[in-house]
Amino acid sequence: MEERSSCIFECALAPYGVFTGHRGGTMNENQMQSFAAAVEQGSMSKAARDQFLTVPSLVHRINTLEAELGYRVLNRGQQGVTPTPEGERLYRAVKQALSILAAAKAEPHPTDEGSHAISVGIWWRIPPHFLNAIEEIDLRERGIYLDYVSMNFNEAAEGFDRHVIDLYLSTRSRELEERGLRYVPMTTATYQCVFAPDSPLAQRGCLTAADLRDITVYAGADYRDMPDLAVSADAQELFAMDNVVKESIFSEKLIQDCAQGTAVAFFPRIGLANELAHASALGKLDSRPMAWPAVSTGAYLADNASLEAVQLVEDVARICRKA
Repeated sequence: MEERSSCIFECALAPYGVFTGHRGGTMNENQMQSFAAAVEQGSMSKAARDQFLTVPSLVHRINTLEAELGYRVLNRGQQGVTPTPEGERLYRAVKQALSILAAAKAEPHPTDEGSHAISVGIWWRIPPHFLNAIEEIDLRERGIYLDYVSMNFNEAAEGFDRHVIDLYLSTRSRELEERGLRYVPMTTATYQCVFAPDSPLAQRGCLTAADLRDITVYAGADYRDMPDLAVSADAQELFAMDNVVKESIFSEKLIQDCAQGTAVAFFPRIGLANELAHASALGKLDSRPMAWPAVSTGAYLADNASLEAVQLVEDVARICRKA
């Protein structure tokens, strides 16, 4: 769904002279909806209520959007928010894109008639182990198709509350487990620190928090929420450091900064090969494991998840265990 909405958005942009910026970013449907709500409501707090989000979650979406585009789209003030001139053009394009996307969703797909949709929440990219397992399952024979929705941990909790997603692919999360959601483990991963090959870190066999005190660390989240790392004093120490960025960073910027030696980043071992392949156009990268325990990756299931969703998750877990 994210790829489809990005393509639709790109098509809708052209007549308004709006471009995705020198950073090469694309806008997803969540960002479109949050930006449109902020313009229409004239207030971040009202827009957050309209989107069933917390204010920090909505602000994060807008900030990420502006970082990807490379320019401001909203003026912030004590009286609320208003679109910048670029934001006004962007708003018109977004409204058209959302209208086209809504019409596309409403159209019956000839191969999907009588099929059951399963909404899968993902953060950044679909985990490779999940994709590999899905290739072994005949979804059409089961009468199901998958609809992927991009969201972070906080948005996933809200997504379950709003019945937007049936399952969420992630590492273990204390917040999600405290909600009583069922977790199905699929595989394990060790976290790797990725950096420029000429970095002094390349001389180390295993890295700790002490090795990363003097450089920007792109983490994407606060890993102290992960039960598997709660027992690691080193992980707890690192995520208490001020130089750790605990929010999502546009992938091209993240990898480029790592290649230039101005930052390092974390990837689970299972996804590292894809990220390093993606980085080849921007520069070579190296990596070393963190001195942390292995973490479990799997899926959280909604309380009202369909039998088809439950069976799918259990089958993927079984395939992953055999791999």
